[in-house]
Amino acid sequence: MRDRRVELLETSARSCCCVNRETLLNNHVIMQIEVYEPQRGATLPILQELGMRPIHQYDNDFYFTNLPAADLR
Repeated sequence: MRDRRVELLETSARSCCCVNRETLLNNHVIMQIEVYEPQRGATLPILQELGMRPIHQYDNDFYFTNLPAADLR
């Protein structure tokens, strides 16, 4: 992954919407976000609208990225 900037973010559903959209849109990002059931309906669609796709889930921890699939191997 030469010449690419990767931001590693850890956040909660409460602060997810406050993450700078430019960070998500202008960088390659791997994000871990803790999302409990009551917030899922609002939080997950926002991330998907910003080009983030889920890559893993463990309990309430969701992992999202906008990296090309080939770069995750």
